[in-house]
Parts: sequence; C-alpha cells; structure tokens
Amino acid sequence: MKPILHWPAVAALTLLSGLAAPSHAVVYDCKALPVEGSQPYAYPTAINNKLQVSGDSTFSDGRSGAALWKGKRTLVDLNSTLQGPLWGSWASDLNDRGQVVGEASYRCGEFCERRRAILWQDGVPSELPLLPDAHSSLARSINNKGRVVGDMGLSGARHAVLWRDGKAFDLGALGDRPADTYSEAMFINDDNVVVGRSNGGPMDFNSHAVIWDAKGRITDLGPLPGGDWAIAMSVNRAGTVVGSSNGGADNLTHAAAWQGGQVFELGTLTPGWRSHASAINDQGTVVGGEDMAGNYTALVWPSIHEPPQDLKALVGNNCHSKQGYSLDDAVGINADGAIVARGYKVGVGFVAFLLIPR
Repeated sequence: MKPILHWPAVAALTLLSGLAAPSHAVVYDCKALPVEGSQPYAYPTAINNKLQVSGDSTFSDGRSGAALWKGKRTLVDLNSTLQGPLWGSWASDLNDRGQVVGEASYRCGEFCERRRAILWQDGVPSELPLLPDAHSSLARSINNKGRVVGDMGLSGARHAVLWRDGKAFDLGALGDRPADTYSEAMFINDDNVVVGRSNGGPMDFNSHAVIWDAKGRITDLGPLPGGDWAIAMSVNRAGTVVGSSNGGADNLTHAAAWQGGQVFELGTLTPGWRSHASAINDQGTVVGGEDMAGNYTALVWPSIHEPPQDLKALVGNNCHSKQGYSLDDAVGINADGAIVARGYKVGVGFVAFLLIPR
C-alpha cells in the first residue's frame, strides 16, 4: 500500500543485459501485468498482501482510469463503475480487504472540474465526505482498519485529512495559523500513524517531511543536512519513515529515511543521479528509484543501512518475455517482499510489473 509520486509520462527505455545479482540478494520472478487498448499504458501505485495492485490503466474500449489488478492475470476496470461526466479517475492505494481508494474528477462546466475522494468497496464506488468548507478532495492511502488519508482543498488552505467511521477530520499543518497553510497525507499504517508533508506556516513555501502520531499530533522530521525540502512517503509499524529530501553531499534530491530521531541518506547506484524512496515494509525493505536526464532505474534497499540494488539485476526469469523491458520505478512492496514496479516493455508500452521473491 502506498501513496503516489508522479512518474514522468515518457521514460527512456533502458535495456540492461547480463547483469549478475549480488550473491546475498533476493532473486525475483517477474510478470508483466495485463494491459488493454490499442495504445496500452499502465501506471501501478500500490500492492497488498494478496498480490492485488491498484493504479491507472487503459482498457479495451479506449478509455483509461482507475484500475485494479487481481493477481497476475485479471485487470478490473474501476473507472467504468463511476457515474457522471468524468474527466478521469485514479486508484491510489488498496488494503488487504480489497478496498481501493483514489480520486474521480468530474466536469461541472466548460472550465470547471470537481475532484472527489473515492472509496471502492467490492468494486462499488462511493464519495468520501467533505469537510464543511472543502471544495475538493483526494484519497491517497488506506490501512487494513479501513482508515483513509489524503487531502482537501479548503478556504484559503489545503490540508491533510483523515477519514474514519464515515467522518472526515482535518489533520492540520505545521505553524499556528490554519489559513494559507498546506499539507498532504501520503500514507497511513496499521497503527494509524500518518506521514506526508506540510509547509511551515503562511510565509514558508518549503515542503517539510512530517509525521502525525495516532492521536493526530504533527512533527517535523527535518531534511538531510544542508537541505530545505523533504517529503515522507511511507512508514512501517516499527516507525521507520522513508521518502525524499534534498541536501546531503551533492544537494540533489535523494531517498531518505528517518529512524530514532535521525535522518539517513539512502543513496543511489549512479553518482550524480537523483533518487527517491516510495515504500517500506515491516521487514525494513525499501523500494524506489533513481533518475537523471530521462533515464530511470528501479531500486531496492535491503534495509535503510544497506546500499541500493538495481531491481532488474535481481530478476531471474526475464519477465516472461523474449523482448526487451525496463524496470523504471518500484512503487510498492508488501509484507512478503513482493514488489510492484513501473516499466516499459518493447512491443507493448508502459506496463506494470509484479516481482515475487523466490
């Protein structure tokens, strides 16, 4: 289960061959998940412990929108369950009960768009409630207790929100003035701990990585040394947080982890490249990616204290394809270490890849 980072619409195809996995590394069996349409495109966002994947996909009738992959073979069209004049839809996350959350964007006039947080239960969508002064909403993450987090557009602000027991609660932001502040909740774990980002107040335009404890109290996690920007994307039940921050030795944006009051730079495979961490499981394995100048590589960190590994170098079966493929970004990891990644497959297009450890 994992929140969203927008992946570039066009990725360079990197065909790596003959890569040997480190002797201590996990080896993965890889499968390209089904995708439909004359110009197929898939954008996965999260994976649960039943190997179900949420995201966005094209469908056989040419439309695109919220999607659910059930196992390795079945693509479910969630977009078609929505009623009304749609601009589009998105599935951000799912839990082990098969509940899916995301967003639907509706036309409300020639230049008008109405954005609403959506929960799909057994494939049936419902809008999550708005706060009294809200005009838009987006759901980003759902835990196994059915609690949902995201954000809402409010009068003079945009704030992280928690949905619980059919009600919405404003999680607030850093600073002591509610107006002109900004926050986003990116992920909620099964202990109801939430992570995301916030600005520091009305005159602070930087992104601060933050954590809300189970009682809703917000804490600024701080950036890497020398940095002034950070975002928290995931937290496991041990309280280890991962995300991204600028700063460090080269002041580029790098994958970062927060543990025990300290922040750690997770690093890259390629010197001078940017990196990010998307998700961490309860065993402490982290997934994400690195990029520079249109080139992308999906990464896995065995722990926050170990160097990253090229995920494609760990694949043992060539993704069931005689054609070339790339793994460009790892976006989710479940409790058993199964990973969902975005990538490209020659002759098909942008697809989702499911990687299961042997």
